[in-house]
Amino acid sequence: MAFTDFQSILSRNLRRNGIDRQVRDSVAIDVAARILHQILGEEGSPHVRPVYIRYKTLHIACLSPSIAIYIGRVETMLIEAMNEAAGKPIVERIRVLS
Repeated sequence: MAFTDFQSILSRNLRRNGIDRQVRDSVAIDVAARILHQILGEEGSPHVRPVYIRYKTLHIACLSPSIAIYIGRVETMLIEAMNEAAGKPIVERIRVLS
């Protein structure tokens, strides 16, 4: 009897149950929070929170109109940094909820 690699069993079961997308999105949201903290610093980051990803769109809740405008200006940079950290394209656009 041959042994099967644990990683392949885990990956297959996660895909089968639809959990792999949820885990991937959760990691991407965590990465987005860290990148936003780096970009906005200590003063801006408490006013912003990545909420969820749906249809390759990252939804970000923002309490400050000026920060929402700034996020719109650095959208491309944020998307590239997130996709690079994930190793594959997870987010194609950003939507700011205010």
